[in-house]
Amino acid sequence: MSIANNHLSELARKGRYGDTELRLVDNALSHVNKVEADHIDKYGNQGEMDVKTIGSGTINPKTGLPEYAPPAWLPVAMKAAPLVLSAFSFLSGRGREKEQKKIRIDQLGEEISYLRGQKDSLRKDMSNLYEVRDADEKVAVGEYGEKTKKAGTKFSTALQKLERMSTDLVTSSVEGLKLETEERLSDIKGNLLDSLNKSYANIASSFESDLSSLKSDMRGIESSIALKEKELDTLNYSGWTGPLNRKVVKAAELARNGGFASFGQSWRSRITDMIEDKYT
Repeated sequence: MSIANNHLSELARKGRYGDTELRLVDNALSHVNKVEADHIDKYGNQGEMDVKTIGSGTINPKTGLPEYAPPAWLPVAMKAAPLVLSAFSFLSGRGREKEQKKIRIDQLGEEISYLRGQKDSLRKDMSNLYEVRDADEKVAVGEYGEKTKKAGTKFSTALQKLERMSTDLVTSSVEGLKLETEERLSDIKGNLLDSLNKSYANIASSFESDLSSLKSDMRGIESSIALKEKELDTLNYSGWTGPLNRKVVKAAELARNGGFASFGQSWRSRITDMIEDKYT
């Protein structure tokens, strides 16, 4: 055993009223009993605070170190310490639980707010998707009309040339060329219409795919919001006050919907105001 350990062991043996251990309490080496030492080891700073709150904080005359036996219970310190420390552990645990609960409630509120913002963004994306589809269709129709017009103008010019040539050619030959020209124009218009239909199909396919993806994202966000709101509801209505709070909320809903008409408007207003002040 080292000299330091020997020294500490010697100091520990000089403890009074069952103080057989040494621990740091408020950054000062102090005499504590076994139960208090275990409590400090388990709960750290919170354990030190509990021991300091319970104990006397008197000075051991032999060592000059603080000691933390409950002064009113000196004859039964060892018996009382486990019960007292258990009570402090319970209360400090409840305090930590309450603080963690508050942190989680705030965290859920922020997460729900963020998800609702994402949901609003998705709604805008869906609206924009319809606008993009309509714009693409207008462009496709415009291109079809422009190409058809150009083809018509081109073949109209060709027919006019044939008309002027009719004086030099056999009439039957001119009529044949006219028929051939008109058939070619009809084929070109048919091809342009097929191209337009393909463009429409591609636009529709892309639109449906993007819309399906956005709807899937929306369902995922709505599901996440529902789960987080359920957890938030559980945290807000947990404990013995939960059933009462739920009844108050239900009463406010009934009041707002006119379910308490027999109690008069002022009663409904008071309940509505009460729940809005407490939960909004």
